[in-house]
Amino acid sequence: MNMNHEKLIKSVLQAYFHDFLYLFYPYVAESLDFETVRFLDKELSTDITVGSLPEEDVVAEIRTRERSPKIVMLYIKIQAEWREAVAEQVFQDFNILWLTYQVPIVPITVYLRGGREGLAEEEYILSHVIKEYLWFRYHSARLAALPAEEYLKKGTPLGAALAALMDRSQAEDPLSLRASMLQQVAESREDDARKLLLMKVIETYFELTAEQKECFSRLLSKKEYHEARGLVRKWANKVS
Repeated sequence: MNMNHEKLIKSVLQAYFHDFLYLFYPYVAESLDFETVRFLDKELSTDITVGSLPEEDVVAEIRTRERSPKIVMLYIKIQAEWREAVAEQVFQDFNILWLTYQVPIVPITVYLRGGREGLAEEEYILSHVIKEYLWFRYHSARLAALPAEEYLKKGTPLGAALAALMDRSQAEDPLSLRASMLQQVAESREDDARKLLLMKVIETYFELTAEQKECFSRLLSKKEYHEARGLVRKWANKVS
């Protein structure tokens, strides 16, 4: 499928910013006032003396619930695949934001594929000859290393959709897992536009063979997947 995967996930993380942080970094989310969030995509500096950030990255300004600091920034870098070289780029992007805004910054990198650890911390070490001058640390979420069933059980539509990018190797029945993911999204209180955005993630990252599609269609005909069938019909109308 010819598409920009980073932009797709960016649109999901912006739409479900609150849910993303509570799902993966609840200790960060609990200190933030989400009613004040403001995305800064269109306002980022393009001054060549400072630099600019990739369009696919998420940059948000938000107030905290504490007295100090009153404002922080969340910087979420979205990467299609895990690579060691990403650390230096995160460090450079962090510096651009700091030079531009000079407020506390929480950096997070989300990898869609690759990596052995799920939620971890990564670092970039700036050194010269034998001396280390700086250690820069940031959060990382390597989705492919996280257990799909565990995040489906968390009961959130975002978790159900992102499970399509996670490790499904422990699932006894992958098709039932996929059906449950769709059902959870369909049963949520989200409007149709947001549900279809999450379904696009499932359709993109949990693909089926022709044989599996036939089996999956029979599975969805069961009574317990009534809402999922309705969502599938809406998706078919949207893409037709």
